[in-house]
Amino acid sequence: MENLSKEKFIKIKDVIVFTLLFLWMALPIFQTLKPIYEVIDLIECYFALMQIIGVVGIATGIYMIYDKIRYSENKKQTLKELIPIFLFVIYMIWTLISCLSASSTRKAFYGTSYRREGYYRYLMYAGYFLCAFLLDSKKLRKILLNTFIIASIFLIIISRVTLSGTRYTDIFVNSKIETTIFGQFNHYCYYIMMTLMCALGLFLTEKNKVLKTLYVIAYAVIAYAMIYNDTFGCYLATIGTLILYTIYAIIKKKDRIAISIAIVIFILLSIFTTKDGRNVVAINVENFMTDISAVLAKFGISTEIGNGESTPKPEWEIRNDFMSAGTNRGELWHNAFNFILRKPIIGYGADNLGEQYENVLMYGRDRPHNLILYLACVSGIPGMLLYLTAVGIIVVKGIIKLMKDNDNGIISLLIVVAYLISSMFGNSMFYTSPFFFIFLGNLMNSNLNKKEE
Repeated sequence: MENLSKEKFIKIKDVIVFTLLFLWMALPIFQTLKPIYEVIDLIECYFALMQIIGVVGIATGIYMIYDKIRYSENKKQTLKELIPIFLFVIYMIWTLISCLSASSTRKAFYGTSYRREGYYRYLMYAGYFLCAFLLDSKKLRKILLNTFIIASIFLIIISRVTLSGTRYTDIFVNSKIETTIFGQFNHYCYYIMMTLMCALGLFLTEKNKVLKTLYVIAYAVIAYAMIYNDTFGCYLATIGTLILYTIYAIIKKKDRIAISIAIVIFILLSIFTTKDGRNVVAINVENFMTDISAVLAKFGISTEIGNGESTPKPEWEIRNDFMSAGTNRGELWHNAFNFILRKPIIGYGADNLGEQYENVLMYGRDRPHNLILYLACVSGIPGMLLYLTAVGIIVVKGIIKLMKDNDNGIISLLIVVAYLISSMFGNSMFYTSPFFFIFLGNLMNSNLNKKEE
């Protein structure tokens, strides 16, 4: 009787967390519909749903983890498996101290009016992570993955339909191709990059030939949209992830044809995708090589080709080139290092870097466009190490399981790896970060699941 009751509770738990995560995955679709948008304040719905997911995830997570430890036959092994969660808890405690000592505690807890990524938002992210971690049903997780892709393709199609001037545009909110419902084109690209990796993972793992064909078509459509979006950090992250999986496919002698098809599609789209009559990737590669030369010159490494008789650049010009590299990321990173040196232990608190950048005359900037630097700035070096260690354990365990021919978490692993690479050049936002934490939680669940899917 007790086992029956527990089994029923697990099913109810799965239905609840699935429903909440499904609503989040489908929310971008609702945001494009004028009839809904004009009646309901979807921004308020956004934050209300985040709070519900946060509370449900944390409350259910505490209960389920306690229950798992209490009734475990091997408590030592169970505690070992849950180390990433314990590290996240310590990180949250450490970050709480940082936020309490911040120059603006209001920003530290509620975030800026633009990013809204204060400590309370971190708690909501924990809820997303735990909801995904607690979802055990393979069928329900597959539905979430498909919803994720469908919503992305819907946004791609609608952003083009609204520009066509047809009578159907009356029911849709007008949106730009580069941003759709998102506030900035970089933010949108983080989203479509994750859906691209989701489509790739489903294409690699699907056995049904019809579905496999649909997934590769979805992959091609989303890849085109991502390249057209013109966010080079996401492009590099995608290339990096494709290369890593290709190495895996060669070593394990599996999926070689499928990954080759994915790479060929991506290369062809890179060659033929243009904007305003110019090749998007070619422009980015040219700028990237210029930035690399600027960085190397800063460290005394010349990339000039010739007989060596050209006049060397003065020091001030080399410094300016370095600072402006990567759309001023050189300067952002340089100043972030200085911020860390000033407060290496406790940091400045969440969303409290705007004032620091203003002090060095970088107005309108509040993030260093690099996850590691940002974490070290707001939570100190100890906080940064706690967070990266927790994420690193989950990713490494996922890779180890994959190398042991258990592709249980391959889709989540692809998404998480791509996002982490892109985070070295970008910033988090309240409407993109939850997707990352959903798949990070999914990956940890897969790591602990002994059964093959």
